[in-house]
Amino acid sequence: MNLNRQNVLMVDLDIAVKNKMKKFIIFLVFINQFINTLQAYTVNVDSCYIKNQLDYDYLIVEGYRFLLNGNMQMAENIYEKAVEYEKCGAAAYFQLSKIKLIKGDAKSAEYYAEKACLISDNNTYLLNYINILKITGNRKIINSIIKRRLKEGVLDNELIYEYINSFIEENELRLAKKEMRKYHKILTDDLINRLNIAFEMKRENYENVLLILNSSTYIDGEEKNKLKAKIFTELQKNDSLKALIKNGSDLNSNFKREIAEIIIKNEKDAKTDIIKDLIENNIKDIEFEKWLIQFIINETSKNTLKEINLEEFIYKLKNYCYKDSENQFYATLADYYDKIELKDSLIAQLEILRRLDATNVFVYFRLIETYYSSNKWLKVVDICKDAKNIGLDDIRFNYFMGLAFYQMSDYENAKKNLESCLLSYVNDDFKYMVKGLLAEVYYKLGLFEFSDSLFEEVIKYNPNDLTARNNYAYYLAIREKRLDKAEDLSKYTIEREKNNASFFDTYAWILYKQGKYREAVKYIEKAIEIDKGNYIIWDHYGYILYKIRKRKMAENAWKRSCELKNCIFSLEEKLENERKINE
Repeated sequence: MNLNRQNVLMVDLDIAVKNKMKKFIIFLVFINQFINTLQAYTVNVDSCYIKNQLDYDYLIVEGYRFLLNGNMQMAENIYEKAVEYEKCGAAAYFQLSKIKLIKGDAKSAEYYAEKACLISDNNTYLLNYINILKITGNRKIINSIIKRRLKEGVLDNELIYEYINSFIEENELRLAKKEMRKYHKILTDDLINRLNIAFEMKRENYENVLLILNSSTYIDGEEKNKLKAKIFTELQKNDSLKALIKNGSDLNSNFKREIAEIIIKNEKDAKTDIIKDLIENNIKDIEFEKWLIQFIINETSKNTLKEINLEEFIYKLKNYCYKDSENQFYATLADYYDKIELKDSLIAQLEILRRLDATNVFVYFRLIETYYSSNKWLKVVDICKDAKNIGLDDIRFNYFMGLAFYQMSDYENAKKNLESCLLSYVNDDFKYMVKGLLAEVYYKLGLFEFSDSLFEEVIKYNPNDLTARNNYAYYLAIREKRLDKAEDLSKYTIEREKNNASFFDTYAWILYKQGKYREAVKYIEKAIEIDKGNYIIWDHYGYILYKIRKRKMAENAWKRSCELKNCIFSLEEKLENERKINE
């Protein structure tokens, strides 16, 4: 049976598919920020702020000081200590909600935001809670909170705005209009403008939005331009969009990024000349230009990249944007070639990167992934050996060598490398993935007892590992051992994955081995329905048909199997095989 390639590549140590070169530079920046934060934490971890100072207000001030200095971890520690020692204070809960949200923990952010609101009747805390509820998608809670506050007579501008805007977002436009008229005298002109814009955007009345924007004195220039970028993109007003790009070339990079995202990520295909204008009009903004090139690679299609001829732009920027970052230049080219599926060019850039930094493990794993996807097993082995020869101590190289040797049917070397993986400390997910592959190797070597034992371990660790269940069941069927267990294992897979031909084939073959021929027909035909191009399934189909005396159909199935395998069909040979199966 074939290994499930998807499972093979899912190594739980941030490698292979997940480690695209486009993430490499981001990773370096993240590591740098992490080290800075860690250093700041180390400097202050033994200070008296947490150990001795339990005054609530003082802790709040200290936490805010660390926030301003960019040490979010220390601020979080202080605020958590504050809520531990002073249950009545809302400010620490409020700050913790914001920190948790920044760290991506929306559930905790929602919890702390709610706590702040329960402790203090403060609109700032309430609006923070509402914004977090928006992110977590709890629209019903938002409406419930605001309705209750309005019934209590709290006629706050921002609350009313959120209340009406929620109807607009839910496409309840009639109700939104009704509430706008009801609260018209309470809302400020700025909020009325914003609601009208949201209302018209929802209705896709873009020309009306432009009229509101041009007459509004409350909305600042950057916000106007972001809305205009979206509208011009939707209406495909390319001349207006080009003018906006040109006029915004001297503005700050964050604003330009937002404009670029609006244009490039729009559902309608962005015109290539607009993307070219984005690149050409910002040639002096080095950091923005590097970000833009990477963003275009990540977000646009293969055809769009070719139409833009982005390769030409990358080389054009080599001595300007990338003059002090040669690695980033080749990493960007690698991402580009990967996206347009030029594997030879991708490999060339990765090899250059390897020469520039021979100890960069991410480049090695990227090369391994590329060679693996091309079935170049010897290349995978060579890359792994090179990495180990220069002292890169990473057990994953042994794993990928084991995998490559397995694919080349060199089971002894596969066994040696995979067993070495289990001698090092690794996390459980990785350990059992290695054991799953090692179980396959042991089977190929005829070490059935060891193979069965490892399959049992893997399935016990992860009962939903359908590939391990299927392969173990199939091997038991071939050996005609514990067929009832094999049936249970296989039945589990077809009940949970209804579109996997291999799983249905295995189940049918187990039924065949049990003598349940007519039942087996139903499942083997389901396998063929899913995958008509698998010669093994057609071969099994032939044997099952032969058993129910449909010999002409069996012969046709075997012929089809041979056509797919590109072999010469011999009925006498098949009948001889059938006799051997039943001996």
